[in-house]
Amino acid sequence: MEDSDVYPADASEQNLQLVYYGEQLIDVLAVALEEKPDASLQDLVEALNYYNRYDSFMNFES
Repeated sequence: MEDSDVYPADASEQNLQLVYYGEQLIDVLAVALEEKPDASLQDLVEALNYYNRYDSFMNFES
């Protein structure tokens, strides 16, 4: 048996890919909001993109 994720049919039909598991998404957003409580949506998207690229949390400049 292959060790791979099984996607719902509608996700496969639309060629969607898994970027984050729920816990990863929550962790990235929680760390970003802890460092910068007034983070904008753009800040949060940047934090998610940074994590996706570097597998590390983004540091926000104070």
